[in-house]
Parts: sequence; C-alpha cells; structure tokens
Amino acid sequence: MAQSESENISANVKWGVRQRMKNGTFSFHFNTYGYRKGENGEPEVVPEEAEYIRKMFDLYLDGYSTRNIAIHINEIGGRTRKGKEWEWRSVQDILSNEKYVGDMLMQKTYSTDCISKKRKKNNGELPKYLISNNHTPIVSRETFKLVQTEKARRNSKRKKSSQASTELGCYNSKYALSDVLICGECGSSYVRNTKYYKGEKWVYWRCINRIENGTKFCNKSSGIREEKIHAAICRAISKISPSNDEVFNSMKNTLKYAMAEDDAELNKFNVELNIKQLQDEAEDYMMKAACTEGDKTKYLDEVEKIFSKVKILREQLEMLEASTNESKSMSSEKDKVAELFKKIDFNNLEYDDLLVRRLIECIKIMGDKTIIIIFKGGMEIKESLND
Repeated sequence: MAQSESENISANVKWGVRQRMKNGTFSFHFNTYGYRKGENGEPEVVPEEAEYIRKMFDLYLDGYSTRNIAIHINEIGGRTRKGKEWEWRSVQDILSNEKYVGDMLMQKTYSTDCISKKRKKNNGELPKYLISNNHTPIVSRETFKLVQTEKARRNSKRKKSSQASTELGCYNSKYALSDVLICGECGSSYVRNTKYYKGEKWVYWRCINRIENGTKFCNKSSGIREEKIHAAICRAISKISPSNDEVFNSMKNTLKYAMAEDDAELNKFNVELNIKQLQDEAEDYMMKAACTEGDKTKYLDEVEKIFSKVKILREQLEMLEASTNESKSMSSEKDKVAELFKKIDFNNLEYDDLLVRRLIECIKIMGDKTIIIIFKGGMEIKESLND
C-alpha cells in the first residue's frame, strides 16, 4: 500500500512538472561550463570560459578531432570547472549541448520509477520540451548547425579497407587529404605511405584497393608524391582567387543554396502538431493508468499504440529537418568560405589542410597523371601532376 501511494504521488508530481515544461513555466537554473548564476538568478556568460567554448567549435570545423581539441585547449591553459585537464568526452558533450546557442531542452533523462530512482536517457519514450532563446548564447546557431552536420558526416564514414573488421570508417584528423582523395579508376580511397629512396624520405599516396588487391581490380592507378598533389591543389585554388573575376564568380555561383520552402516548413509544422496531440493523449492515458486501482492494461496498450504512431511521425520529421538543415548549412558554409577568401594570401599561397577542408569536396586522381579537384558546390578544376 505504501509503494502504491508513493507511485501515485510520483505520477502526480511528474504530470505537474511536465505540464509546467509544456507551458514554459517550469523554473530552472543551470550552472554548466561557460555560464554562472547571475544576480537576477538567470544564467550569465563567463567570458573566460566562453572563449574556450568558441575555440572548441572553431577547431572542430577546422578539422580537429575531439581528442586533438582537448590536447590543444589544455596546452593553451584551459581547464574544467574542477581544475582538471580536458578529455575528449567532455569536448564531445560541449559540441552537442544546445545550451550554447541559448536554448534549453528539458527532460533529456527521466526516472524509471520512484523506488529505484534510476535515471535513463530519454530516447523518445517521453516527450522533450525545447525552449528557444532562453538565455544569452555563446556560439551562433549557424556555427552550431555546421558542427552538428560535420559530426554526422564523420560518424557516417564507411570503411576504406576491405580487411577492416567493421563497416564503419574512422575519421582522420591528421591529414585532410585522407578525407578527400579518391581513385578515379575504381573509386577507392587513397592512403598515405612513406618509403626511403637513396637515403631520402618519400611521402606518397596510393589507392588502397591497388595495395590490397593488386592490378586485377585497379589497373591504372599509381603512387603519387605528396608534394605534387599539394602543388596541384595550390594551383587550382589560385585560379579561384578574387583577382580572377570570371572563375571567382563561377565559384560563388556554384555555392548555391536554397532556404527551406514554405511548403516544407508547413509539413514540418503539421507533423510536429500531430506528435504533440498524440503525446497529450499518451499523457492522459498514463495519468489514468497511474490513478486507477484496477486493471491498467487497457490504458498501457493505448499508450503503446500511440508511441508506435509517434515513432513513425518522428522519422518523417527527421527527414524533413534533414532537408531544410542541409540547405541552411550550405548557406552558412558559403559565408564561411567568403570569410576564408578574405584571409588567403593568393600571391604567396602555400598548401594548408584548412583550405582543403573548407574549400574542397573531393579530389579524383586519374590514371593519366591528372587530378580533378571538385570544390564545394560542384565546381571542377583539372590539373596535371607532371607540372
């Protein structure tokens, strides 16, 4: 009887908290890294910590891994609230935290029951409540979205080698070319190798399919010296300099983007509305199940049916959001490229991994000792490796 009473009280309290979350009247204060409690009781930005957070986001977009970001922040004197050195998991959490754009997502975790009080990550079992523009942001929404897009890209990489034990690939933050070099003959990735020839160290790139399976599967590809690839990339980037009006304008035009259409936004709104209505129904059934002293099965069955419908609608919503976020991220990418062009010294251009990561989509190495450099947006420039 005592347990039953505790469960009923817990259900009533949870229902009240969720109603306040839904109405936006739930009071909360957080003391996460980068913020502190202000004089008025609201979150206030800590300038010193905010600089490290912005640095983390910028470094991630520059191609750094979370592990390398942690190392860099530690080297420049950054420490956690407890005075400890940063670890890659902590950096990963910061890059995913919506609080840094001024939003607050509630009910990311929930208590499984009032007896054990064990908390569990909310993966859709219960509704989440997002309050936008709740407090002062530290990073812009455009930067945050670009980071989430880059995270998704890195996590979706497939394996390069046929001898790998899993289908998942590994992001290489050390060399930008590992991400973009592909064989124009068989479509496999190129990998970096070193050898010593007459006492001199040679660094070259080769098709991994050719290395592992021989000429039977990739006949025309050959090893290419790294410095030749670097030189060809620099020549291609020089051709899109602002001084070359025709090519530069072509580059900007190929970085086209389209913001979300009105009908797509309307579809998203309708799906979100349907999800909200179903969630309200589920909460009513859960409340009835918690308050009834009889058989709760019929209520719980209805909740399960509703969750099945919500799952389908969430999948539709993810597809709609992916399409609109892609167009918005292209808009932000265009602005980033424009800013990068202002900083490049085209008269003394040297190879830089940052330029490759920001400007180039992929590079195809052809069998006739030429490469095709495809810039972001689709523009292609062909260069010879013999020059």
